[in-house]
Amino acid sequence: MSDCFSISPITIAVIASLIAASVALSHLIWFIFFQYKDAERWKILNNPNVIIDEIYVVAWKKINNDEIDKGNWGYDIRTSAIIEHKIYTGEYRLLESLLLWDEENNKEQSNQRFLILSQLENYVKQKKLNSKDYSVKKDMSFKIKLKNIGFTTALNLDIEIEFYNPTANGWEILNTQKSNTGIPQHSDRFISSNIFTPIKLTLPDPTKFLAKLKYETVKGEIIKSDKIPFNYHPKYDSWTIGE
Repeated sequence: MSDCFSISPITIAVIASLIAASVALSHLIWFIFFQYKDAERWKILNNPNVIIDEIYVVAWKKINNDEIDKGNWGYDIRTSAIIEHKIYTGEYRLLESLLLWDEENNKEQSNQRFLILSQLENYVKQKKLNSKDYSVKKDMSFKIKLKNIGFTTALNLDIEIEFYNPTANGWEILNTQKSNTGIPQHSDRFISSNIFTPIKLTLPDPTKFLAKLKYETVKGEIIKSDKIPFNYHPKYDSWTIGE
């Protein structure tokens, strides 16, 4: 009876080999898994990570209440009160300037800015320009502070900014900047951009933007961000990022 259930030494050796192989395979799988996890962890801990940290409008001039009230601006100016240490200083930042655009939607050659409409009109007369060939637009300049919160340098940084144009009722590319320079770890870089709108247009609240970032790691890997939404709120001269 016992002979019927006996297992030959060869069978035992085969079974032992299969068990050893399965154990070795499971160790290999776990080794590969942890290698992958370590590589992903290295990326998270050591790759650059560029974010939009801050945005602000660049003022063209500081003015006070008297200048606002008595100034013959010729258009609806936009201002922002200057607050220092949570105290109103009595001054305002003038947020837009005026410039000429030709029929082909290019800035007039001198690229000269004006703060008062009559000054621009006098310039047109002095230069003997045909006013019918030009339109007046407002220029709002703003800066985006990019911050690398990663642990290695972000190389060859590119940024593309889109703007939802209320007059065209659609998205358009506002600015594209390519750079051979980078942002070291825990460092900042500022990007300048402008919005040009018709003189009679009031910016909607919110005014919508999108940004795309692309940069390289020190190992040459390309990192592309999703489109990053950010909005401008004209009434309060404030920005929200990621909404």
